[in-house]
Amino acid sequence: MLKKKVAIILVIAFIGAALAGCITNFFIKPKYTSGVSFYVNNNNDNLIGSSGTISSSDLDASEKLVNTYMFVVKSRTFRDKIADKLSSEVTSSQLKSMISCSQVESTLIFQVNVTSTSPQLASDVANTIAELAPDEIVRVLKVGGVEVVDYASVPTSPSSPNLAKNILIGFAVAFALAFIIFFTKELFDTRITRETDLTKDFDIPVLGTVPRLLPVEAKKESINGATMEQIANQIDSAKKGGMHMAKKRANGEGNIRKRKDGRWEGRYTAGVDPETGKPIAKSVLARTQRECKEKLQKAMEELEKIDITKRRDYTVGEWVQIWYENYAKPSVRASTAAYYKNYIDQHIVPRIGDIKLISLTTLQIQKFYNETKAHGRVQRYENMDDLSLSNKTIRGLHTMLRQCLEQAVTERLIPYNPANGCRLPKKEKKKMQIIPPEKIRDYLKAAEEWGVLPMFYLELSTGLRRGELVALLWSDLNLQTKTLTVSKSVSRGKGELVVTEPKTENYVREIYLSDEAIRLLVEDRKNHPFSPYMFPSPKTGGMYGPDCVGRIHKKLLEKAGIEEHVRFHDLRHTFSTLAIQSGIDPKTVAEILGHASAEFSLDVYTHVTAGMKKEAAQKISGFMASVG
Repeated sequence: MLKKKVAIILVIAFIGAALAGCITNFFIKPKYTSGVSFYVNNNNDNLIGSSGTISSSDLDASEKLVNTYMFVVKSRTFRDKIADKLSSEVTSSQLKSMISCSQVESTLIFQVNVTSTSPQLASDVANTIAELAPDEIVRVLKVGGVEVVDYASVPTSPSSPNLAKNILIGFAVAFALAFIIFFTKELFDTRITRETDLTKDFDIPVLGTVPRLLPVEAKKESINGATMEQIANQIDSAKKGGMHMAKKRANGEGNIRKRKDGRWEGRYTAGVDPETGKPIAKSVLARTQRECKEKLQKAMEELEKIDITKRRDYTVGEWVQIWYENYAKPSVRASTAAYYKNYIDQHIVPRIGDIKLISLTTLQIQKFYNETKAHGRVQRYENMDDLSLSNKTIRGLHTMLRQCLEQAVTERLIPYNPANGCRLPKKEKKKMQIIPPEKIRDYLKAAEEWGVLPMFYLELSTGLRRGELVALLWSDLNLQTKTLTVSKSVSRGKGELVVTEPKTENYVREIYLSDEAIRLLVEDRKNHPFSPYMFPSPKTGGMYGPDCVGRIHKKLLEKAGIEEHVRFHDLRHTFSTLAIQSGIDPKTVAEILGHASAEFSLDVYTHVTAGMKKEAAQKISGFMASVG
């Protein structure tokens, strides 16, 4: 008996090792590491003096600089330069987790390693670091320098995962678990199953044992010529051989069997079809019997959580309409609600609306996204050739559908959210424009001639969102403190202007105004002293519509002779760029713009102009002249 248990424990351990190996090979994406190494010195003229020797003081100074150099290499500013050099191959945030540095013990050499799922990308990033790091270190520290010792090469074998290590861990974990289970079972099992259980624990003789008997009727009855006793013996033999007999399933019950292809199938019933009255059969597949049992158990547990009284009543189209009217529409802006309604009417209902909510799968949603992106645009005129939709539209559609299905999970209509497993197109980073600094004066002159100088001067000096600008009231302006409170926004929904609360707490902010901005606003109020609006419409006396302000902006561009395609939202971009260029710290700029972080402001709005590039070149030239 002991040998049998040991054998079972070893079998389980080997199975664990095999599973660990399979997971490592087929489910864990390999990563590749490529690296460059640098030699550190503490001056720009190298460590070797005229005597040809290296002083101990220089060595000590260089060793102290190693950690500083490694910090510079991993800094966000340097990562941004690497990402800019490599264009669209990698982002600064991705580089943060890819780059690691370490000092070679007892040397003045440090290693920079780059790890990626792409061996070519790892090599490209590492060599880009080797190219840019010497100049960047000198720029930051103004002392010392580094020399490249080894350049990176394309790795031919992955650095992780470690197959042998993972197999060993799988074996050890499975062995330990199996041992604990057998030990615990043996420790707490107090049943008497063998003669030895009596003779070992009790000092009494065994008079006899009772064999397993069949009823008399069983010996007489036969099926296809075989007695019940023979059938019983066949069943016993089948059990010893590892076969499993299927049984009739009631609702919510299941059984498992081994298929001809070697896989295990678990089948269960998921209720009754209300239209046909037949049981709804479901199944799960697995590579091992144990895995199949676990999947089957989980599926039946999830089934119990579903409200059967509701689930059969909804198609996807019906549920998304219910969700929109009761959950989405009351809680989002009018403009967002309009987007949601368009997604539902133009895309979801026509394509997947007839599918039962309980039957909707991840694959169906993924196919829906792919087809919608390829030719989902509504053909509004006859010669419209391009029917594809942007990545942004598909991502917005996914955001809405995922929220809708998540609510269905909350209400126990479906066991899980099938939209969570979908792959989305990449997020498109739209390049923004700015008004060239040399043309801003012409733009403001055009605004003055148009009679809207105060509005557009305020916009260029604060970077307000269009809806925030037209929603301003005179009560929002404090002349004593020279501050402007931004606490609301205007959008258009169903042809009407709607004042809404800000999306987040960052949107509510207090902005300090310049004396010139205050002067222009006070002078302009004389034209409409009784209006509560800071910028009333000359036609209606009420608020400007956001789209109307956008049309005025286009006319000002034309009048000023600005050929660049600059949207109204790009005025916000213009303010941010000019502010950063003028020396205002990014955190202050982020607070003025109503952003959550300075990093977001820099990533989204800061535009590197030709002037900034020229200034950078001049600074580098001056530095080189000083060290030459």
